[in-house]
Amino acid sequence: MAEYRKSELISGTFILVSIAVFGLFAFKVGGFDPFGALRGRSVSFRAFFTDVKTLDVGAKVTVGGRAVGTCTGLSFTSRPTAEGNRVRQIVRVDFELYDATLTIDLDTAYVALAQDGFLGPHHLRLDPGTWPKGETPPALFEAGFKQGQVIKTRTGTGLEGVLETARACASCWIANNLRGSGRASSNRSRSS
Repeated sequence: MAEYRKSELISGTFILVSIAVFGLFAFKVGGFDPFGALRGRSVSFRAFFTDVKTLDVGAKVTVGGRAVGTCTGLSFTSRPTAEGNRVRQIVRVDFELYDATLTIDLDTAYVALAQDGFLGPHHLRLDPGTWPKGETPPALFEAGFKQGQVIKTRTGTGLEGVLETARACASCWIANNLRGSGRASSNRSRSS
């Protein structure tokens, strides 16, 4: 009889652990973070992009490859252009940073889209900025950031930036070489 109870306990424990693991995977796939409440404090920021590629809510925010936050919202908004007489529709990206050891200089910090490999999902890469030698800005929660402050953005980073630069170089090279070969062939035809 005692042996029967022992096998019941083992199989019951196995079933409970299996349900817990399955539940965690289901939350992860669904984009819900069941441990988000355990992180405690966070500071929210926003950035504005013209194109967010495959960035999605729940995407990570990294500094040097280390996750320090998550993307919490994507929405369309209108902003005036540099000329001021036109309006452009862009994407507002809201994100939270929760790493208490992170230091940011808002004057020089920027956020950019990054991608995990060629086919991986996009995420936000945060550059915390630069500050004078010997000075260090206070840590994230000690700095007194207001919720929803805007961080500057950079575009053309990663694979997209490399391809864009390569396209520009190739078109410049082709234009110069075609112009050069066109002149040479027209000069030959004139001399004959």
